[in-house]
Amino acid sequence: MKYPYPLQKITEELYDPNNCGCICIPHFLEEECTLFLLKELRTLNYIGQPENYGTIRQEISLSWIKEKNVNNKKEINNKKEINNEKNIINKKDSYLSKIIEQYTQLHMQIGSYAHFLGEPNNIAILYFQKNSLGMTVHRDESSFVNLMGLITVTGIADFYVCKEKHKVHNNLCEKFDVASGSLILIRAPRNEEERKLRPYHCTENITEERYCIGFREERKKR
Repeated sequence: MKYPYPLQKITEELYDPNNCGCICIPHFLEEECTLFLLKELRTLNYIGQPENYGTIRQEISLSWIKEKNVNNKKEINNKKEINNEKNIINKKDSYLSKIIEQYTQLHMQIGSYAHFLGEPNNIAILYFQKNSLGMTVHRDESSFVNLMGLITVTGIADFYVCKEKHKVHNNLCEKFDVASGSLILIRAPRNEEERKLRPYHCTENITEERYCIGFREERKKR
């Protein structure tokens, strides 16, 4: 994994309330890695999502991941069920499992600087067909806390972070380069006060089919 600057600086910029709440790490994955990973992602089962989800319009298919460690039987579970199907990833022979482990380590390292404990427990593969709508401007639910990550495995798209719910190009949006192998880190609330700082963001101009790995940490129910 490569970082353009130290993790402490990434953390400071990410959680600064005066910033947009997003940072892109280019070349998080090497090109050879993305090729092997893409082969594995193409074998998974994907479920098309409703075009209208609340205020969001989207054209996307998801594949929810359940990771099984054959050594200690540790599992990463996602509470959402889609037709009661999940992909069970065997750590022994899964390239995806290695990427999940790498990102989890990064998540926890940032947590040590940002003063939160936890790891991603909501992991999904996002698939966008060529020329699809993508996802309109939205904020992730406040039940997702601390940090979110999105690794682009392949595909071309425009990713925007917006200062307002209704996206306006120019000074109200910041565009990020989400090329193959890049990682977008997105601020999520560490406490109730930060709920209002959740970034509005959207994905559009899907000119090639696009595969991404999404990582979120869902708040544990008390």
